[in-house]
Amino acid sequence: MSESEEKNIPALRESIENTEGGDNASLLLNRYLKNAVGTDKENEGKNELFKRVNGAMKNDELYKTAYNRWKISLPKNSVFKIITTDGKMIIGLGNDNVLETGITLHHTYGVPYIPGTALKGLAAHYCHSVWGEKDDKFKKGGEYHKLIFGTTESAGFITFFDAWIQPDKVSGSLVKDVMTPHHTEYYSGKDKDTPPSDFDSPTPVGFLSVHRSFCIALSCDNTDNEEEAKKLIELTFKLLKDALENWGIGGKTSSGYGRLVFNEEETEKEKSNEKQSEREANTPKFQLWFEEEGNKFTSKNEQQKIVNELKNYKDQELKDAVAFISSKIKKKERVKGLQEIIVENQ
Repeated sequence: MSESEEKNIPALRESIENTEGGDNASLLLNRYLKNAVGTDKENEGKNELFKRVNGAMKNDELYKTAYNRWKISLPKNSVFKIITTDGKMIIGLGNDNVLETGITLHHTYGVPYIPGTALKGLAAHYCHSVWGEKDDKFKKGGEYHKLIFGTTESAGFITFFDAWIQPDKVSGSLVKDVMTPHHTEYYSGKDKDTPPSDFDSPTPVGFLSVHRSFCIALSCDNTDNEEEAKKLIELTFKLLKDALENWGIGGKTSSGYGRLVFNEEETEKEKSNEKQSEREANTPKFQLWFEEEGNKFTSKNEQQKIVNELKNYKDQELKDAVAFISSKIKKKERVKGLQEIIVENQ
């Protein structure tokens, strides 16, 4: 390639300048900022990026599938509960990205989540500092603390999984927020000679916070005694409940951020949805369709619906559908079109 040709190659920033939106908020925050920090249009670029990130937060089938697959892959004795932000939450405020402030988003799907390590760290600290004040068994090195969290020599029995945001709560889950540090020159070390005062001008800094519901799951490695494992999981959930409600998780907890409450109503709804999903996975497609349509196909017009539906099936799936409908509608009740299909596939 000649030198003149190299000069005509546009910079990457120019190539993506006019791109619209983006599907992964994590990628946008890590790699894309139209106007670089320090330029005249820095704030314009930040505001546009905030809009693009919010636009990337959508309730889509891809994430829903991943969420359901994650739940299915949890160990057998796992227990999950739904937790909901009581206000706003910000995890990963100090993470690297193209802005001054960070946020923890799933690398693959670009949605907010709570790392299991953060949940475990919070619970361990709260257990030692608060519960341990009342009972030494919960202090670091105590019997219960070691059972749940382990030691440097051995692992604890409880596994803390990442808490995934509920699929139908992704849209609108990020909120643009602002902090206004007043004494940046003093605390940054640039002007140590002048003490901070009320005359210092605030410096607004925009950042993204989260408000939504998450599915939090725990499992116990003590598989020899299922009853004891269940009790230890419930004890850990109680510990997490206290820690999340009283201390909060993530950044700016002293300002009220990061408080989460256990949502029993949503938990029961999630369990019901899980049972329905399991049933759908184990029930033949035609049977589900038949039941959804109301199980009423005794008239000619109603049976024509069956004939039309059976056109969507082939091979073994068709034979299974025919066997099912044959058991539901007696031979003398079948219309001609349906009778022919049944005879051909029996």
